[in-house]
Amino acid sequence: MYFGCHVSIAGGLDKAIQRGQDLGCRAIQIFASNPRGWRAKPINPQEAQNFCLARQETDIKYVAVHSTYLVNLASPRDEIRSKSYTRLKEDLLRAGMIGADFMVLHPGSHGGAGWEEGAQHVAQALTRIQGEMDLQTRVLLEIEAGAGFEIGSSWGNLAYIMGQVPAAQKWLGVCLDTCHSFAAGYDLRTASGWEKTLHELDSTCGLESLKLIHANDSIGALGGHLDRHTHIGSGLIGEGGFREMMRRQELVDLPVILETPEDSHGDFATNLATLQKIWQTR
Repeated sequence: MYFGCHVSIAGGLDKAIQRGQDLGCRAIQIFASNPRGWRAKPINPQEAQNFCLARQETDIKYVAVHSTYLVNLASPRDEIRSKSYTRLKEDLLRAGMIGADFMVLHPGSHGGAGWEEGAQHVAQALTRIQGEMDLQTRVLLEIEAGAGFEIGSSWGNLAYIMGQVPAAQKWLGVCLDTCHSFAAGYDLRTASGWEKTLHELDSTCGLESLKLIHANDSIGALGGHLDRHTHIGSGLIGEGGFREMMRRQELVDLPVILETPEDSHGDFATNLATLQKIWQTR
């Protein structure tokens, strides 16, 4: 597995590479721009080149970009869908400029209009993007905890969206977030739980569509739909659940990126050390 974490781009995109290298990451995830704003300052071509050159000097194998939090392609409001579409295209353009391998996308919220309508909006937007862009980066739909009107809280939900997008297998995939999956009802604490989870993933989306794992322990209970990340081993999944994840042969070549808190109980360095310890004792 290629362990890493979500790093800041403060001071310039290439600084993210150095931060990842300093932590010993083999994979990193970034926001390519302000994650809480609709407008993004264009990337300077020299800045993008500096990022690519810096990456070549490190052991970082995978780079993922996380889409802006505001993007909601499932919204029942035309204005929000339009702004989301424009912003996602901008994020994808930025991801392509820096040679990112993946763009992680939350499917969004249907806002009360119904799951199928929301899913259809997402599929329509992705189909349109495919027709309008020369995509350089694979888009990954992230499984969600299922709070409120969120869509995408099961592998079947994500498969439904992908099934409506032409040639989806060539440029779409999925991201397994351990906290979200647990909150959605997938029991990742045991070997049998992982077996059932991956069997469902394979029978719906196809196991080959899984390209990235977000490693986060969960404060919330199994099936509680609470999206609250915590440090590896400090939540209800526990070190045992992550050990079972690492024992799955079909997952060993994937990038595993931390989105754990940085607080008085730990930071990315301590969580990376925990992942490495579990890997060595699996």
